[in-house]
Amino acid sequence: MFYKLEIKQKIEILYPNRDYLLMSNVLRKPPHLGIVSNNSYLDLSLKGVSVNTLPDSMLKVIKNKNIPTIILEFNQFEHVNIKDIFTSHLLKYKKVDVNNTCFTPIKELLVTLNADVEKLIFFYEFLTDEKIFKFFFKEIYNYNLDNLLTNNCIELETYNKRDFLKFL
Repeated sequence: MFYKLEIKQKIEILYPNRDYLLMSNVLRKPPHLGIVSNNSYLDLSLKGVSVNTLPDSMLKVIKNKNIPTIILEFNQFEHVNIKDIFTSHLLKYKKVDVNNTCFTPIKELLVTLNADVEKLIFFYEFLTDEKIFKFFFKEIYNYNLDNLLTNNCIELETYNKRDFLKFL
């Protein structure tokens, strides 16, 4: 199965006073997810936990390796520090394993912001439910996607637990 995302804007820089979710290697099943907040890139990967990578260095790697990436800008949530909440969830894990994906701490962050989403299993479900998407995200941006867009849209394949396990 496939899902389609409309991406009208391209982004070149990430503003330090905004929070973003980076979905890199978007053609891979599943893509990799990380958070940019307060001038830090944070993620959970096979290598472990990353909490203080500079977003500019992450974008440089993505650009140099031409990694197709979707960047989602979070809505502003009053009196909420995305980085602090996400870090508290992220530090519960050592690395991606059979039971925990890069999405696990992100889902915990999203559930902290809105408990109604606890039933969702995969990140693409957050992207394909318009009401949920608009609750969390202000905008969706293209980064290294120009050759993959048709009429400002990209079609991506859904994935399941079996797809994730192939990467371990």
